[in-house]
Amino acid sequence: MKRKKIIIFLIIFFILIFQFRIFSVSQHELGIVQLREDGYAYQAKGIDIFKIVEYENNVMNFNNDIYCIRAGPGFGGTITEPTTRLTYTFTYDLKEKSNIPSTYLSSLPTDTNITKQIEVNKESIQVTYTNYNALLWLLDNIYLPKSDNATQKRDILLKKAFEEKLNDASLIPPFTLEQINLTNSDLEVIQQLAIWHFTNAGDSKYDMGDSLPAIQISEKNSTSNYNGYDMDSYRQDDAQTLYKYLINNAMINANKYGNGDVRELADPINLVQNELKTEYTNSNVIVGPFKIEKKSELPYSITSQVLDQNNNILNNYSLLKENTSGDKVSVETGKTISDLVGENFYISVPKGNGVTGIKLKINCQYYKTEAILGVVEGDLQQQPLVKLTDKLISYEQENSIDYNFDLALRKFITGVNGETT
Repeated sequence: MKRKKIIIFLIIFFILIFQFRIFSVSQHELGIVQLREDGYAYQAKGIDIFKIVEYENNVMNFNNDIYCIRAGPGFGGTITEPTTRLTYTFTYDLKEKSNIPSTYLSSLPTDTNITKQIEVNKESIQVTYTNYNALLWLLDNIYLPKSDNATQKRDILLKKAFEEKLNDASLIPPFTLEQINLTNSDLEVIQQLAIWHFTNAGDSKYDMGDSLPAIQISEKNSTSNYNGYDMDSYRQDDAQTLYKYLINNAMINANKYGNGDVRELADPINLVQNELKTEYTNSNVIVGPFKIEKKSELPYSITSQVLDQNNNILNNYSLLKENTSGDKVSVETGKTISDLVGENFYISVPKGNGVTGIKLKINCQYYKTEAILGVVEGDLQQQPLVKLTDKLISYEQENSIDYNFDLALRKFITGVNGETT
C-alpha cells in the first residue's frame, strides 16, 4: 500500500511539472535616481525619466536592464539618491501570460484589439494590435546596454530605425551609423517613453503620443545643482526617428505574438525536412532540394557542415540552384549555405571516394530576450517593472540521404525494366 501511494505521488508530481512551468524567483533591492550612469538627467513634458538602480551590499549600481512598465505609482528619488528602496520579486515571464496572477495582470496593458492608421515610409497603413503584444515586441527589440550582445543589438536597432537615411544615395557624404547623435542614455530614455506609450496609453502625463516633445537634459555642475537644456535639433530629430520606429513597428508586429498562453516568437530559422533525391551526372552526385526557411525576424547567425555517411566533413562540394528552366546551375560566386535561407538549393559532390551518403547539418545561434515581471509582493500600489536578459540560444538540425541505397535501387529497377522489354 505504501509503495502504491509513492507511485501515485510521483505520477501527480510529473503531471504538474509538465502542466505548469516552475519559475525561478529572484529578489532585488531597487530605487530610482534622476542622474544616469553618464552624469545626465532627463525630462519630457516636465516629467522626470528616472533610472532604476540596484543595491548590492548597500552599494548602488547601474548594472541592470530594468524598465518601468506602468508609470505613476510608487518609488521616489532625487538627483543622486533614491528616497525609497523597495525589494522587488521577479518571478513571472511576461511571454507566458496565463501564469501571471490576475492581481498583477490588472496593472499590465490589456489584450483589447485596437485598429489605427499610421504612417510608414510616407504611406498610410492600417494596423490592428493589442497594447500587451506591442509591449512584448518592444521588449524583444530594444537595446540592452548591459547584455552580452549589447553592441550587436544596438547596431541592429539603429540600422533598422535609420534605414531610409542609411540607404539614401543622394546624401553626400553618405549617412553612417556614426553620425547618429544618440548616447546610450538617450536610447534608454527613448525606449522607456516608447514603453509608456503602450503601458500608459491615453495618459496625457506619460504617453507622449505619436511624436516626441522636446527632451530636456540636465548636466551636473556641482554636488547638488544641474543646468538644464533642450536637446539640439539634430539629436532631437534622431530621437524622434527612433521613437517613431519603435512605436510603429511594435504595432505592426504585435500580431506575431498571437493571443495564446505562451507568446514566444519562433526560432529564427528551420531546416525543412524535405524528402531528398539524387541525380547523377558523369562525375557528380547531386542531392536535394534542401531548404532553410525563415520563421521569425529574430537576428541570428548560422554555421553549416556537409558530412558523408560516416560524419566526416566534406569540403569538396558545390552549391547549385534551379534556374527558370529547371536546370541545376551554380549559385553566385561567394554565396554560402547561410546566404540561401528561403531558397531551394542542392549539394553536388564528386562520385566515388567512398562517399555513399550526404548529410547537411546546421547550427543556429540567436539571443532570446527573457522578460520577467517584477512586483513588490503584497503592495499593488508600487509600479510593476520588467527585468530584461538576453540569453544565447543554440540549436542544431540536419537532413540526410543514403544514396548508396538509392543508387542500388535504381539499378535494380533498371534491371527489371530491361527484363520486361
